[in-house]
Amino acid sequence: MYGKVYVLLPALVSVLVALASCLPWGAPIPVEYALPMVSMAVIFYWTVKRPDQIPSPLVFLIGLFTDLATAGPLGFWALNFLIAVAIASHGLDHFADRREPIAVVIAFACAVIAVSIGGWLLSSLFFLRAMPFGPISIGALIAVVAYPAISYLFAPIDRAVGHALHADGLRKDDYV
Repeated sequence: MYGKVYVLLPALVSVLVALASCLPWGAPIPVEYALPMVSMAVIFYWTVKRPDQIPSPLVFLIGLFTDLATAGPLGFWALNFLIAVAIASHGLDHFADRREPIAVVIAFACAVIAVSIGGWLLSSLFFLRAMPFGPISIGALIAVVAYPAISYLFAPIDRAVGHALHADGLRKDDYV
């Protein structure tokens, strides 16, 4: 029973962080841009650690909610979150080991760079003028610097999910 609840933690944590990132914090613009990137960092973390626990449709819905809550272009964050998931799930496997923390941080930095440049291009296209890149780059830097702290904060939850899945697997074997 408890194992099934723990399995939902990665999705629940991702949704809660996305909700928190959409609150009106009254922060400067670079920090406001960094908040959805922090949501992306959490989604990236869970995609690296527990890819089967955070499916792409859920990532899309979290991104869509972020778009609606921030009054941004519909699909903007949904697309960016899915790009980050693609880098986490496919790109990281080709270039590095998922267990190497520095490789994961570098992969996240690559995802942030891709999302920032793509987001800047999409924003410029949406508003039909070149948007300032400074706030986006500062927000991206904040997200990359925050990623190790996010990894550290969510590691106990990851261990709890792993223990629950392991215990649940043992219980299933006991009945066979």
